Amino acid sequence: MRRPSRKMTADLVKMIKGLLATNQYHQHQIAAIVEVNQGRISEVRSGKWDWLLHIEDRQKNLPLF
Repeated sequence: MRRPSRKMTADLVKMIKGLLATNQYHQHQIAAIVEVNQGRISEVRSGKWDWLLHIEDRQKNLPLF
């Protein structure tokens, strides 16, 4: 039976970007480490999921009333 990938979050995107930056692992190895589809690793590398990081930054800068 097919198992769905983990939900993409800002923390997961940061982790994947960190692993990609080390140049120590191939994309398929990173996919196995973080338990997502290999296509998600490619999407993170190309910047498709960067919007999650921008949303998190905006939420941090919201004023508390």
